[in-house]
Amino acid sequence: MSDALEECVLCFVKLLSAVPLSSVLQLSREEPPDIHCRDSVGNTPLHCAAYRGQKQCIIKLLNSGASPSIKNTHDQTALDLTRSDELRLILAAYQVKDESSGVKKIEGPLWKSSRFLGWRSHWVVIEDGTLSWYPRKADALAGVRKQGCKSLTKAYCMVKPWDHCFFMLKCFDDTVHYFKVSSKTNSVATRKRWLDAFEAHSSYSTRHCTQEELIIDANGCAEETVRNLSQALQAANASQQKLESEVSIFLSMVKNEENSALPAPLLLKAKETSELSSETCAALHLCLELLSNQEEV
Repeated sequence: MSDALEECVLCFVKLLSAVPLSSVLQLSREEPPDIHCRDSVGNTPLHCAAYRGQKQCIIKLLNSGASPSIKNTHDQTALDLTRSDELRLILAAYQVKDESSGVKKIEGPLWKSSRFLGWRSHWVVIEDGTLSWYPRKADALAGVRKQGCKSLTKAYCMVKPWDHCFFMLKCFDDTVHYFKVSSKTNSVATRKRWLDAFEAHSSYSTRHCTQEELIIDANGCAEETVRNLSQALQAANASQQKLESEVSIFLSMVKNEENSALPAPLLLKAKETSELSSETCAALHLCLELLSNQEEV
């Protein structure tokens, strides 16, 4: 959704446009405007409506999913800005409901950096205060091949001002995860959507997660990551052993043909290829041994 449409929502609230707010919110059914878009001081449309005492607008925004718990850059919610007792009651009721309910699930493609494989595309899911990542969207929908997960309790994000795609997530156990949004999209808006989601889910998880649940969650995610890694290493090791066996057979065949009528250049190339394959197998075997001692790929 373009920034222009989101600015339209803010302008409507600030200027009391004659166009119904519902019409503005439904300008794009496939991708509606961000109801939590902000102005230069971090005010959402709900902040603006509360400050101006626009009751019907407030009710419409709340019914459309606007969160009364979001704060602007001055650490103020919409409730802090309203001067009407009636509106305070309405906003307070929705704020209690908002804080006692879950937070909105968000999912989509992100680039994630790993220790050995560098940057790889993942389907990332944030739900009920927990971060999970999968190879593809289909895996997430089926609930299979989860690459890892992390509780967002006490987690927070950091960015590099000069890089509009990059951000890092630091978790409660001091582990750090590195992410990038695609540079082919509106990277600033896309990254902001993810940063807002991480902040909301971290806040939700921190409020609702006990220390016992945190320990269980951390251990559970770690076990799942290790299990996925173990399965991958087993498959890689089996393939490496099969390759080594085939190379050994090929090398024997080459040696048996040394006294045959095969052209000398072809025989030499076959010997070089078999020796290189043997070296590759040895290097791969060493890599697998090293990887098996790591906690994460």
